[in-house]
Amino acid sequence: MHPASQIARWYRRVDSSCFTNRHPSFTLDEVRHLLVSEDPEQAERAESVREVAAAPTTWLGYVDERQRRVIGALVDRLPSLVYLYRRGESPEDMLARYGGLTPYRYDQALNVASACIARRLNTAGA
Repeated sequence: MHPASQIARWYRRVDSSCFTNRHPSFTLDEVRHLLVSEDPEQAERAESVREVAAAPTTWLGYVDERQRRVIGALVDRLPSLVYLYRRGESPEDMLARYGGLTPYRYDQALNVASACIARRLNTAGA
């Protein structure tokens, strides 16, 4: 096989996104950790996460219908919940503040927000 053909076939098999995104992808768990992390080794990634989290209009559009059904009316409070979580409040504290039966929905709401922030960061190539 001609060397140029081999190279062309190799490039067709490779996912094109690996050439466009220079940073590793953000995950839900990583975003949730970086929202409250003060680790100096991850300062740049944490700053990226906090920057996107501070602008809810950039990530709220990533909430899908399934996620809306899981967290219900808390979807309207996602920016406030992210802010409170960033300040160090737990889902239990949020339950005491806003009410409800268990902190599960608040935990799920934080997961939804973290997933949306991660999707925004990954699509922006941050």
